[in-house]
Amino acid sequence: MTPLTLRTAQPGEAAEVARLILSANPHLEERIQRFQAAGRRWHDATPVVGEAEGRLCSCAVIFRRQIWAGSNQAAFGGIGAVCTQPAARGRGYATRVVQYCEDLLAAEGIRLAVLFANIVEFYERLGWVRQPEDEVEFPWTPSERYSSESPYDLRPFGPNVSQPALAKIYEQTPECAGGALVRSEGVWREYRTWQREELDLFWIACVQEMPVAYVRGRRIAHGLFLQEATSLPEHARALLPLLNQQVKVASPAARVTFRSILSRRHPLACILDGMGAVWRVTSPQTSMLMSKELPSAGGHRRVATALTGEHFRTGLPWQPRSWWAADRF
Repeated sequence: MTPLTLRTAQPGEAAEVARLILSANPHLEERIQRFQAAGRRWHDATPVVGEAEGRLCSCAVIFRRQIWAGSNQAAFGGIGAVCTQPAARGRGYATRVVQYCEDLLAAEGIRLAVLFANIVEFYERLGWVRQPEDEVEFPWTPSERYSSESPYDLRPFGPNVSQPALAKIYEQTPECAGGALVRSEGVWREYRTWQREELDLFWIACVQEMPVAYVRGRRIAHGLFLQEATSLPEHARALLPLLNQQVKVASPAARVTFRSILSRRHPLACILDGMGAVWRVTSPQTSMLMSKELPSAGGHRRVATALTGEHFRTGLPWQPRSWWAADRF
């Protein structure tokens, strides 16, 4: 078997790494094009590559993130964009790349790594554990009532929207106190430049010119996927007219079905229960959140407080998947 050399990618190899990801995932072409147009940069992340016969044939990207855990910030690592060039599959390259990523994170003092996967059995063989999340589905028929009775000024996302104002909303949510991603400037930049959602479904509710709630989403087969629904605690009622606005944009005359990965502790949860919502847990068909506890490693430890598996076991109230990096493609 051809030897595989594992290493972190050089800055000048970003374009080649993006092409490798595209060769393994042609259905992601539009997203990868947005990533390339944004300068081919991940925030606080390191691409890892496997090289054989002088060519990059396998890769992944490791991310460093912070999450609110109580009143403190805890660090964790993520692994995304794992892929192998089609012609080089079946040689164990992806396994070795993932294990190399785990070793790099452990050497930095990271205690817990997460990823999302459809090929769950592959990662389970490597010691990764499923972490089911709540998934909800609910019907919606557009109604003028939500707009006419709403005290809010509903606006589409645009260049005049203040990012600090959105950050202020996000950082004051109860979920942030219990377990939401710490969104640095770099993470917000990823949302703006190569977001997964569709910007015409990004709507904001304002009171006297001040944003107090927002929703993000994307179209899926037979409905809409609610990517995020966030509000100041006293303005949770603004979320319903915002959802109605998304439906009016996407399907003004027809009933649609929303889907979302939504914590049952979210302010929307009790409202949706009275609207015919059906709750499930995530499965490999919807992509599975998986985690792995990493062994303590010697050497330099850059992490002061690390997220651990115990946070999962004690019921950390995860937000929708918006707490993860904006998108790993």
